[in-house]
Amino acid sequence: MQLRVNKKITGFTLVELIIVIVILGIIAVTAAPRFLDISTDAKVATLEAGAGAIEAAADLIFAKAVVQGLDTQATANLDIDGDGTGDINIVYGYPSVSSSAGIPLAMDDSFQTQWGYATFNPGGRRWQAAPEDIAGHSGTTNNNIPLGQTNCFVVYREPTGVNVKPSITITDSGC
Repeated sequence: MQLRVNKKITGFTLVELIIVIVILGIIAVTAAPRFLDISTDAKVATLEAGAGAIEAAADLIFAKAVVQGLDTQATANLDIDGDGTGDINIVYGYPSVSSSAGIPLAMDDSFQTQWGYATFNPGGRRWQAAPEDIAGHSGTTNNNIPLGQTNCFVVYREPTGVNVKPSITITDSGC
């Protein structure tokens, strides 16, 4: 009587292994660009955070203007430190776009040193800001054309009337 040993071979064949590697390569090539382009996502997230900070600062100034009864005036000077003198220029209770006494003054010091901003009067009063690495500088620069050409910034527009909030938008096509 002869014994028969039935050995079952387990594992992958070379062909199966190559097919799996090719499939993983195709998935990597199609998915990698989405995950590797995180610098754009980071810049857009920074702009969104900046827009939120600008909106919060504008709302705080507006609350102070309401308390002082200045929220219905087209222009006024708001006393924010309680010393009796106007510290910040406001338009219908919200910070103006003035680079010296408007929305930049409403922002904290870290914003002013880490962001570049500019005031634009032609075509509607607006204020644009971008992080220093995008803007190329920090602090104020009036009519800064390069900041507008980056297409990666936050725009603050003054309110146009009573009970109208300022417009805060993000331009991120160049990020």
